[in-house]
Amino acid sequence: MKAPFSSHLQCMPFYSLAFLVSAGLCSCSGDRGSHETIASSQIVLSQGWEFRNALDSLWMPANVPGDAMTDLMQQGKLENPFAGTNERASQWVETQDWHYQCVFELMPHRGDSKRPLQELVFKGIDTFAEIRLNGNLQLKTDNMHRTHVLPISNNIQSPCTLEIALRSAVNSGKQIMDDLQLLIPTSNEKRPLDERTSSVTRKAKYQFGWDWGPRLTSCGIWRPVILRETRPMQSEDIQLSLVSLDAQEAIYEIKAPFDLESQNMRIEGPNGSRVHWNTTLKNEGNCLIKISNPELWWPRGMGRQPLYTLSWSGENQHLNVRFGIRKMQWNRTQDAFGTSFECVVNDIPFFAKGANIIPPDFFPARALNFEDRLIDAAIEANMNMLRIWGGGIYPSQSFLDKCDERGLVIWQDFMFACGMVRGDSAHKTNVKLEAIDQLKKMRNHACMGLFCGNNESMHAWENWGWPKAFDLHDEDSLATEQAYHTIFESILPHAIDSLTDLDYWPSSPMEDPNETRGMLSGDEHAWRVWFDTLDFDYFSGHRGRFASEYGLQSLPHRKTLNEVGITEWDDEALQFRQRSSMEWLKPGLDGWGMMQIYARRYTADPAQTVEASETDGTTALNRWIYLSQLTQAIGLQEAIERHRNSHGKIAGSLYWQLDDVWPTVSWSTVDHAGRWKLAHHAVKHANADCRVIWNRSNPTTSSMQLHNQSPKQLHNTELHVQWRNERGELEHEATKTTHLNPFESIELSFPSIPNESALVSWTWIGDDGGTIDAGHVLLTKPSEINWPNAHLKLIQNGNDLIVSTDSIAYGIRLQSDIDGRFTENGFLLLPGNENARHVQFLPTHHEGTTLGVHSARHFAQFQ
Repeated sequence: MKAPFSSHLQCMPFYSLAFLVSAGLCSCSGDRGSHETIASSQIVLSQGWEFRNALDSLWMPANVPGDAMTDLMQQGKLENPFAGTNERASQWVETQDWHYQCVFELMPHRGDSKRPLQELVFKGIDTFAEIRLNGNLQLKTDNMHRTHVLPISNNIQSPCTLEIALRSAVNSGKQIMDDLQLLIPTSNEKRPLDERTSSVTRKAKYQFGWDWGPRLTSCGIWRPVILRETRPMQSEDIQLSLVSLDAQEAIYEIKAPFDLESQNMRIEGPNGSRVHWNTTLKNEGNCLIKISNPELWWPRGMGRQPLYTLSWSGENQHLNVRFGIRKMQWNRTQDAFGTSFECVVNDIPFFAKGANIIPPDFFPARALNFEDRLIDAAIEANMNMLRIWGGGIYPSQSFLDKCDERGLVIWQDFMFACGMVRGDSAHKTNVKLEAIDQLKKMRNHACMGLFCGNNESMHAWENWGWPKAFDLHDEDSLATEQAYHTIFESILPHAIDSLTDLDYWPSSPMEDPNETRGMLSGDEHAWRVWFDTLDFDYFSGHRGRFASEYGLQSLPHRKTLNEVGITEWDDEALQFRQRSSMEWLKPGLDGWGMMQIYARRYTADPAQTVEASETDGTTALNRWIYLSQLTQAIGLQEAIERHRNSHGKIAGSLYWQLDDVWPTVSWSTVDHAGRWKLAHHAVKHANADCRVIWNRSNPTTSSMQLHNQSPKQLHNTELHVQWRNERGELEHEATKTTHLNPFESIELSFPSIPNESALVSWTWIGDDGGTIDAGHVLLTKPSEINWPNAHLKLIQNGNDLIVSTDSIAYGIRLQSDIDGRFTENGFLLLPGNENARHVQFLPTHHEGTTLGVHSARHFAQFQ
């Protein structure tokens, strides 16, 4: 078994398998890898489904994949839970049982042969279910995160009636708790302690409520049901394991449950051409393949993502394996700070830039519709890593395929968050089978970077007072800890060791248990900004070697609120969406109060009374939206820049959070409707691969770090730096010639800061005359500057906009009545036509859509 995060470096390839047959295709839907072909040897059962309340005899049309709440909405039996305060009126669904059924035909005989052996595959049942065929009980389920396979007996007569009786997860959880006679701590549910059931079920925890989401504990068939011919091997059974890699040759071991004869294999390169390779039989079921002159797969920004295809043909079966050639390593060695926590790809260390993600819609079957938008938002913000948080759901194969194709490395939590676990044998077996199921699906994707046992569970046990709150003492406390250690320090790491080449980190956040006290190690959830009111300079000095969580709340776009019936600041529907409470700091303090604390400190008081004006749009709601978004943008940009400038102390910066499950006030930078907040523009700039970052950690010196996180040589470049006063007037300037190799960072020092300087601006020019990076940094908080009442000038040409100003303008926010976004927003502009900014509008729908009615406001109008 690997120790927590093995100290040696690990290597790991990937694959994406397609199950193919020679027969014609049939239509399908649901969670499919981007290369999967559904043919006549497997049929998606997506038509003819019905559902009913177990207490009612009325059957109604249903969608599979789907769930009871979305089906009730479609039938007009339930109002949209996202609108107004409808969440409250929707929660009756969680206490009911729901029945689903459909009728299907088995696959027919082929000529004179017997009917082929067949099976039903349930990709996702949420959660507690009894499955019957033709009235006979065949299978019980109790885990939303597992695939269940039901062999069909040759005695079953066609047509078949498939019935799935879904039991209330809340009621089932209460029964489990009664049987345990022990409370299992969790913090996400706003329920009495003895009614918190999310920690005893294998259902997505966020569905029981979180501080950024509603409690809508539905049930359903959330991923496809497939009828297929039984095969000796499925795609998940094959593992590609990288043995060695250099510029001349890549060697893989192919592990399979039976012999893969080399004469039935071929490999195609990224451009479809035949690749030279050879194979050696290693032992039964395994063989080595050697690929000459491999093209390497890289994370976004570091190179390309070439993908190979290995094809294998057997009796009545054809498998395609798409894979990328790369070596993924985690460097955890001793250094001046303690023990490093650094991702290394193809022997090149890289700084991880990204965010935590939660399901992009509350209802999992609908979340698939937003995968592309989520990945686009990450790529456009110059990210190279995403953390899939442990309170949600495991990613679909199509999501991982897209991350393979676009170079997003995945930190994958197992689905445990902010709660302890049951220790009974049935639960441990359930978790083991879940781990095996998910590891086989994910292990060979190039994007997979790390498996993590849980989110904050041990941290909470040790720091949040759970033993006292849940009355767990002596034997009960020891039993709770033992259950935790069995799952996260035995079952999960053993499964990873036996099935993958990837590393495992037991919990996030966590320090290395082997590190000397006082030295830095592990990852950190840097929440003393927000939950402890510290200034943003905290991001230069917090513990840990990798910042895996931190963030600030803000409101979403006004259109997003309007779409769920919220038009005013004091709407109850807006106020009740605030779920972040900090009673330990001050009675009654919640997210509104905390946003106000940080906005007052860095921008202006959002709660300041304003008179509504139709001409300038300064309503209370608009003021809260603008100032909370601007403050969030300042904080996240400063955090990322401080992390990148840490001289190797911090090796990654993943903020909380990229997306939302519903329209709400939260820590997201892209709201539920896909509209960018100002912070996402700030993150995009802070994450740029080639970036100039002012050294904020020492305010008495003038120094900058230049980062080249790209494979490009940056020779004979020039950095032009200007120091300006509060009016934007030039006080001092300097130019330096620089040279940066690929994946290199350097620091440049300048003379002392002139006394009247309020900001520093720069332009980094390449040897071809093009701009590598341009930006600015304020030398004090925006709230401490008396900004002039600048007048902005906008010149429109189609979807192009030229913005200029007669005085320095900070925090310029552009808006349009057409859905879409601007290529830049929330920026600072210096006076004069020579400093005019060219911005493009990107409409969400229809390429021919023009900008329409637009406006621009800046910070001085809110100060």
